[in-house]
Amino acid sequence: MRMDKLTSKLQSALADAQSLALGKENNMIAPAHLMHALVQQRDGSVRPLLSQTGFNLSQLEQGLATLIDDLPRVADNGGEVGISPEMSKLLNQADKLAQTKGDSFVSSELVLLAAMHESGALGKLLNSFGVSAQALETAAQNLRGGANVDGANAEDSWQALSILCRPHCARRRGQTGSCDRARCRN
Repeated sequence: MRMDKLTSKLQSALADAQSLALGKENNMIAPAHLMHALVQQRDGSVRPLLSQTGFNLSQLEQGLATLIDDLPRVADNGGEVGISPEMSKLLNQADKLAQTKGDSFVSSELVLLAAMHESGALGKLLNSFGVSAQALETAAQNLRGGANVDGANAEDSWQALSILCRPHCARRRGQTGSCDRARCRN
């Protein structure tokens, strides 16, 4: 996988995941490290998607912390941290989803969607909240407003547009809630 084909938010989360793995004395970056970083990213797209679809964020954070604490530790790894085979598989699955959707870049929500389909510990944790992958997919499509991921900063644009158009959408519909970006553009 080419790192330059990850959105800037995903690249940042991957760097945070590496730092977390190093701090926890893990010699491999696991999917749980990356998901933890994505959930902690306050201005990213994953946290709002999880919240919007019914995930209990504090329980998810606790579950991720447990998964990370259960990973093997290497006290003297000399600062060397690699990518685990599970992490490589997760990124490859997200890349495959991006290609299927016609995206030029792999975005954070595609990693989340790929993780929902994984059979490992992270997939089991995510699926334990009773949220279907289809509900998450629908929320991600709403966030994107039908747009493809055609630039490294696409996630920044989604968040900015969502924040800016929400009051306008609420006034037009007489309600609050998620923003229908396609309508806001009109």
